[in-house]
Amino acid sequence: MKRFQWMLLLAAVLVVAAGAYWMEGGTIKVSHEADSKPMRKAKDVNLDELPITLPEVDNEDAVDHFYERLNPSLKTARQNGLTVKEAQSSPVPGRDGRMQINEVWHNGRTITVMYSLDLSALIDKDSKNHSYSPMIESVTIQGNKAIDTQTLSGLSVPIDSENAVIFQNRVYGSLQLPAISKQDWGYENIPEEVHDFDETLKTSIGIRIGGERIETEAMPIRYLHDKDSHLLATYETTESYTEHGVTFTPMELKAGVLSNSIHFRMEDPGAAFNESLEGIIQTNAGESYTIVPYIHRLKEGVYEGYFPPFSEIPDEVTFQLQQVHFKEIHPYSFEVDMNKFKGTSDHETWTANKKIAEIHDTDIILRRVDKHGNEHMNAELFYDPHSKDQPSKVIGAMSENTGPEAAEQQKDVFISSEDGKSIDGFLHGYQDEGNIDFGLHEFDQSDRLKITVEKVVYTQKLDHSFTFHRK
Repeated sequence: MKRFQWMLLLAAVLVVAAGAYWMEGGTIKVSHEADSKPMRKAKDVNLDELPITLPEVDNEDAVDHFYERLNPSLKTARQNGLTVKEAQSSPVPGRDGRMQINEVWHNGRTITVMYSLDLSALIDKDSKNHSYSPMIESVTIQGNKAIDTQTLSGLSVPIDSENAVIFQNRVYGSLQLPAISKQDWGYENIPEEVHDFDETLKTSIGIRIGGERIETEAMPIRYLHDKDSHLLATYETTESYTEHGVTFTPMELKAGVLSNSIHFRMEDPGAAFNESLEGIIQTNAGESYTIVPYIHRLKEGVYEGYFPPFSEIPDEVTFQLQQVHFKEIHPYSFEVDMNKFKGTSDHETWTANKKIAEIHDTDIILRRVDKHGNEHMNAELFYDPHSKDQPSKVIGAMSENTGPEAAEQQKDVFISSEDGKSIDGFLHGYQDEGNIDFGLHEFDQSDRLKITVEKVVYTQKLDHSFTFHRK
């Protein structure tokens, strides 16, 4: 009797549980809305009625691969349990269908939101509206005690063949959002320092379908970032290297989900570090990565460089330091005859191809000067070293600085005219090319300009390898 009662109880549990399951692609999946009602199967549609043509995939694995192709670090994040599986849905007002947030990954700086949208919501009986491609326009979060209510507008993320796929009558796509701040949420306010974050915020999505802007109902979405969990491994070395008066001391190397970093000390009492270098990272698993040349200063003499994340975490890493870039005061100048530009078009070019200076066994060539109406002018430079393998040479001034450092760099170039007017210019470049940019408003009556470059960036070849071991 007890066995019979137990079987009845088990059968009852299975019947109840069956109501919370639905078949998809031959597998049984759990899928709930916020109120725990089961998600109904998406309505069948005729793909010819859609206003767009999208690639169709056959199974969930293909959807996952699509997401991981858009965001290569997502696979590692999933493997380490760093994403939040949401399955929160909302009706699309005025449309026959729903939108669902399936998964969210907050990596500390940006947030990847993976969504699906019933194809039936995209169908419009008015064929005139088929000329409008659907897109995601905005995301609104409802505030709480820690976060203000804010809208991230102007997204304009198209639902097209590059950003979405179709699977079982739904379109699957993703959004890349900046990390949520207390206020002034936006791409321009992504924090430099990453902190833990765990907030569940009611979120609505603004969609444009058939030329009409529609806002979904708010869905409770959990945005979770655990900073420590995004660090996968740490490596250390005891090596240091000195050559040509330069001392380079690696401190540690960190392997993360989103990117890897290397911390080091750099000392050269005779030159100013340009906060850029060249190097290769190699692992004992055979992977090789180029370090991003732009270096971030953490404090005086201590810097941080970045390179792409590992495909698999190695036990040993080698950093081959190739060249370090320095900046020094070494002025040179050239003149531009404004009469060479006739003012007959919005874009005129003077081809010069002449040597204007020689520094660090490198010929500096003025290739051309472009005049863009009466607004703007730029001069193109070419740095030609005397020997391919020489240990030091002038290069383009690499810089990603956009704050006060950029203002200082702008002072490296000075433009003056024969009638006593002057402004600062901006020098930037990479490897054997440089470009000087400046405005022309001050020189509308000038006949001759003198461009003076106050500082040059040059390389110092070191070519030394450091071996890091996993802690």
